[in-house]
Amino acid sequence: MLAPPETANKYLTPLPSPWDGDLAFELRTWGYRELPSQRDDLCDFGPGQHELQTAFAALGMDTRGVGEGGSNQCFHVEHANGRAVERGRDGRVPEVERQTYVVGGVRYRVTQSYTTLAINPAAGALFFLNRLSPAHAAAESWGLAGPEAVRREWLPALASSSDIAWGFWNRACSANLHHITKIFSCMITNEVTLELIDEALRTYPLAPGESRPLEVEKWPGTTFPVRFDAALALLGSPNGVAAGYFLAQHKAQLGGNKFIERVTVFRPDRGLMPYLLFWVEDAPAGPGEAVVDEKMGRDGVEPRIVKRSVDGKNVEREHVLRAKL
Repeated sequence: MLAPPETANKYLTPLPSPWDGDLAFELRTWGYRELPSQRDDLCDFGPGQHELQTAFAALGMDTRGVGEGGSNQCFHVEHANGRAVERGRDGRVPEVERQTYVVGGVRYRVTQSYTTLAINPAAGALFFLNRLSPAHAAAESWGLAGPEAVRREWLPALASSSDIAWGFWNRACSANLHHITKIFSCMITNEVTLELIDEALRTYPLAPGESRPLEVEKWPGTTFPVRFDAALALLGSPNGVAAGYFLAQHKAQLGGNKFIERVTVFRPDRGLMPYLLFWVEDAPAGPGEAVVDEKMGRDGVEPRIVKRSVDGKNVEREHVLRAKL
């Protein structure tokens, strides 16, 4: 996220993302169906739903979805029953297990993957709410041993949640694409991420007089500066990689380098499922690739992330430049 394109290309392929614009045509082409109001309940962050009243009040954000007069726009897309799905001899859409579509002369099966996002343009906030990746969905619906048994060429080219999020961001924030300040990962259930959260709370360095939390706490939760191993691990977690890709692969459209300055983990006013908040800031220009390569050769974590410079170690340790989405 902090490296110039020619340096970042060493660690992230492709850079930038080949997907741009609102992606309405591309989603249709690759077998998706959009259901704009399908999961509007997930875009209500107030009582009876996410229960994030305290956090949103502190952040100056409205908890309501647009259907209730609020600012949180909901987007839901599924990889099944799309307009590109081939009809049977009777002209009808087949059962989902038998659905196929053709792109470039190649026939693909639908995966039954899905992605649900929310966007608050005024607050510059993006919420990753619910997702089943194409690889995991295909393994389940096709009866395969696991996602590792799914070959990449069997899947839609437009597959990553960060790319799909970019299409919806273009729709909701077309007047000000640059204005992104917060990326949330919501209602976390991924076991790897939960283990990383527990490890982060157990091991992050305490400030003088600070007590170590015994569990994920309600807002304001626990915040890790990105210079901490804890923050880097969470950014590289299954629930964090999309945030890094979203910023790293759309630098030009976002007006230059954006970076994650800190990571907050917290739980809602009621409920136990944790949330991650990645705080986004502009990164001033730095000295470039020489600094990146020098710091990536060091052991350990760069003790400070300084806005005046490009922290190449940070680029590597965040994992977002190496993770597959």
